[in-house]
Amino acid sequence: MAAALAVGGMIGPGIFLLPGQIARFGMVSVAGWSCAIAGAMLLAWLIGKLTQAMPDADGAVTMCTRALGPIPGVLIGWSYWASNCSANAFYALGAVRYLALVFPKLAANTDILIMSANIILWGLTVLNLGGARGVGWFQLVSTVLKLIPLIVALLVVMWLGAHGMLTEVQPHVPLQIPTITHAIGYIFFAMLGFEGVAVVAGMVREPAHNVPRAMMLGTGLTGGLYLILCTGILLALPNAALRTSGAPVAFFLETYLGHGVGPVVSLFVAIAAIGALNGWLLINAELPLGMARAGLLPKAFTRLSGRDVPVRLLLLSSGTSCAMILFGRGQTTSGLLDFMQTVTTASNLWLYVGVCCALIMRGIVRMPALIALAFSFWVIWGTGWEAVRDSLLLMATVIPLYYFNYLAKKSS
Repeated sequence: MAAALAVGGMIGPGIFLLPGQIARFGMVSVAGWSCAIAGAMLLAWLIGKLTQAMPDADGAVTMCTRALGPIPGVLIGWSYWASNCSANAFYALGAVRYLALVFPKLAANTDILIMSANIILWGLTVLNLGGARGVGWFQLVSTVLKLIPLIVALLVVMWLGAHGMLTEVQPHVPLQIPTITHAIGYIFFAMLGFEGVAVVAGMVREPAHNVPRAMMLGTGLTGGLYLILCTGILLALPNAALRTSGAPVAFFLETYLGHGVGPVVSLFVAIAAIGALNGWLLINAELPLGMARAGLLPKAFTRLSGRDVPVRLLLLSSGTSCAMILFGRGQTTSGLLDFMQTVTTASNLWLYVGVCCALIMRGIVRMPALIALAFSFWVIWGTGWEAVRDSLLLMATVIPLYYFNYLAKKSS
């Protein structure tokens, strides 16, 4: 079950958009995938080592707090929360991007796309206000549906490969470190989520044993699936057409299975994106709730509704995602998605930096931790200066809350 949680956390709408976003890198993307999978596997192993060292901790954020102190802990936890807010904005936009293949007016201009994404975001927020039961049923159905187009696409790729129908990518992109760095800034977005098991380690039975195994297994299986699928689509379609496609997986299946397949696949993917958003909205409200209960954030954040929903935190999470969508209003649709994707990756990676630093401070597997720390900073650099800057700004928004809470506790 923990391995399924790792896989479910990784497989989201990003993989359905990524083949078109990384087509510009050509076969260099294979090198990017190889580095991303290896780095994610190393990070998963290291998070497992930290879990084994602190089996009684509630999650990765708590582990970082214990090892590094409350201020680094709250900054890391808040950055992870901000990463999820950005991911939720990406999910809402991705859902509309695929729905536009069935209802073209949704993509008539950026304003309509943004409005549609916010309608989905706030509609699911209302659903979450009703409690976990309705969210759970919606999540179960959407999780099953999101696997169908991936499995079909993978089978088509395998069939094309068996019949020698995969051709060389043109134009050729030279294999250079700066190009790989740029590519991995996009690619690593699809690898995010394996750490979800460690974030909720307190809910896993025998976490010291099960969390590391689940993360390693989930990361390896999902990374391998992504590598085969994205490379197969890259080799099967004209590069120029793939780069301009707003829904590359649907475009791929439509090309080889017929025109009527595209809208059906698009609906499946849109449902998958909406389902991912639905689940992460509730999870993202729980993260600062745990930080508040640990005394890192104001006690007011611990208040729950009659249905055990942290209403204030849920509204804060959705409001932040909404603001992120509106912040990119002046960009093109593709530019807006790229912005959300890179900010999400940069913000999420600070958790991995914290884990590596915690291991180094505790004297646990220091050399692998140093390698993973260098890898994490490399990926952060690959997301671009704007994404790094925005991730730091989002992280800094928690500082007033932390010191307000500190002063309140000191005066009481």
